[in-house]
Amino acid sequence: MNDQQIIAAITRNENKHVFKELYKTVFPLILKHVKNNSGSRFDSEDCFQECLLELFAAIKKGKFDNKYAIKNYMVGVARNKWLHELRRRKRFSDSGTITSIVDDTTSVFDREDETIIKNLFESLGERCEQLLNLIIYDNMKHKEVMSVMGMASESVVKTTYFRCKDKLRSKVKNSTAFYRLLKGE
Repeated sequence: MNDQQIIAAITRNENKHVFKELYKTVFPLILKHVKNNSGSRFDSEDCFQECLLELFAAIKKGKFDNKYAIKNYMVGVARNKWLHELRRRKRFSDSGTITSIVDDTTSVFDREDETIIKNLFESLGERCEQLLNLIIYDNMKHKEVMSVMGMASESVVKTTYFRCKDKLRSKVKNSTAFYRLLKGE
């Protein structure tokens, strides 16, 4: 099944065929990533199921951008979910920078892909990189970020966060290398 057939099948609620196809093509990648990062097969299965639910919801709500490969979308979601789970279990090191997050992806992406992602985050600058890391990956509230980063107020944190997020969005949109990565080329 190609991506368009998978999307059409999910839309028609023909989920059994989709599940089998995605389990065959995507699950091995998620299994490898989770096992390489302190997880078990059981953890991989949970992570895969959560990714499936997220994919199905995104497609049914019309929020899935089909210009991206489903396999890459699911693996990206799995990486983020597993990282969040590791943090929840407090097994993840406190260094937790964007760079270390990207370093953990080597089981899924090759060196060239890893370099593309690293370069995007590094091009944001240290302040933006740290701010996005604290809010997105560490799930810190604006007030906590304010004290950690020594910012004047919560509104400064919010404004800086939105500027950094827009800066990242712009860099991703203008990155042909990142677009090729998501398309699976």
